[in-house]
Amino acid sequence: MGNPLGSHSGVHKIGCVYYTVPAIPPEYLSSLENIFIAYLFHSEDRGIQKVNNHIMFNALIKELIDLHENGISVTVNLNTYQIYFALGLMLGDNLGLNSILGFTESYSANHYCRICRSHKSELQKMIFESNESLRNPANYQVDVSLANYSETGIKECCIFNQIPSYHVAVNSICDFMHDVVEGVARYDMALIIKKLIDSKYITLEVLNTRIELFNYGTNEKRNTPPKINLNNLINGNVIMSASEMLCLLKYFALIIGDLVPRDTEVWRLYILLRKIVDLCCARQIQPECSVLLNSLVAEHNSLYLIISKSHLKPKYHFMTHYGQLLLKNGPIILTSSIRFEAKHKVLKAYANSIACRINLGHTLSYKLQLQMTSRFLTCRGLKPDLKLPNKSCSDINSIYTVFPFVNLPVELKYNSLSPSWLKYKGLFYKTGMVVVLKVNLEMYLFGEICGMIIGKSRIPYFIIKPMCTLGFDTHFYAFEIEKNSSSSSELTGCYITNLPDPTPTITRVLANGKIYVALKYAL
Repeated sequence: MGNPLGSHSGVHKIGCVYYTVPAIPPEYLSSLENIFIAYLFHSEDRGIQKVNNHIMFNALIKELIDLHENGISVTVNLNTYQIYFALGLMLGDNLGLNSILGFTESYSANHYCRICRSHKSELQKMIFESNESLRNPANYQVDVSLANYSETGIKECCIFNQIPSYHVAVNSICDFMHDVVEGVARYDMALIIKKLIDSKYITLEVLNTRIELFNYGTNEKRNTPPKINLNNLINGNVIMSASEMLCLLKYFALIIGDLVPRDTEVWRLYILLRKIVDLCCARQIQPECSVLLNSLVAEHNSLYLIISKSHLKPKYHFMTHYGQLLLKNGPIILTSSIRFEAKHKVLKAYANSIACRINLGHTLSYKLQLQMTSRFLTCRGLKPDLKLPNKSCSDINSIYTVFPFVNLPVELKYNSLSPSWLKYKGLFYKTGMVVVLKVNLEMYLFGEICGMIIGKSRIPYFIIKPMCTLGFDTHFYAFEIEKNSSSSSELTGCYITNLPDPTPTITRVLANGKIYVALKYAL
């Protein structure tokens, strides 16, 4: 809290424990107002020589145990229900998790991994997860009793193991944002860009110009990556935010892919990273994809060792556990701390509006409680699914005039509106955007939104012009499509809830004259 460049930087550093309830629908779960604050503490107070983990988090643990054993009573329509809560996972960056869960806080230690017991010398070249070295409650207890963290990587028994639903060796987790987006991707992209420049395929000036002029679309505009710094390439670490890095990864092939020859070795490293990110960002995924994810990580790490002529950094090793974590915890992106870190800006805004720094944690917690009380008293629950513009909404007659051949559902034929844009469950839509109409093993079918209608049900109905999919180009990691020049009689319509995936995208024309569509994640 405060000025990070000032003389008192770090003095008021505060640790925050957030929590969410996974039962909340995913579109609301990522909203900052539905990420709640459970615990605030002064970071300088915590430490083995100061206030240890057992004392620091004792009150929080007691509360979690009480919620697990006794629960809370909720009355709905004169019926009383007892609701119990269980601690499922503890998310966070690697250093933070290691410190509060009792593991070593040094990544140059002999055993720095929370999930397996392998030695550092093995981890630096390991491309597959070793099932024999995975931690479990039995060998974890043996390691704790040894009381030698240089041989085990464990400094103390995890205090959160007191909670009935939780054990640190069972409820294991890796964070996609810190491991891949702010870790592996930074190292990989620095290596890939440097190799492409050294091979004379591109120059840094050309790359930065294309990054600046690329059409990212309305939904990605705020995540536009900055220009690549030469010093970052020299240091082997491209520095940008997580959202900017994700945006660069998704569109890097479309930005400069036409300048890179096919089957270039370093380009294959990028495509492997892109495939890994694709699977990790998927919100719905089949369990069998865990095998594919393990295979991609192994191939990626193996190729990185060859190209970089170096060893694997800790975050490359953490990726080898993603396959089993996918089976254990579900989609990787849903267990990322990216939205929790975004919650920091709310607390910082409160802190910056407070002149006094005496007992800042107490002041912030009091302010947060007042905010939560206001939400309860005003009965402000989850935000509405649909958001429309205040103006620029046409009536249904204009739709019939423009699209006379579309057979609309009965509810849309009366008292309906056609907005110029809309926002549904956090996603922005407007005419000209592209959505996925059909997904099968052979092909994806895309369509362009030509009109949008809102009826009594408040569920958006899209009038769509289907596109012809020519195939998937692995070099550009995008679908090549062709716009139909047919008449409006071939238009189709469907509710947004009937689409295989609601996330919109846009078409992009490359220098070769071809039209491509890139998906945000694997479907």
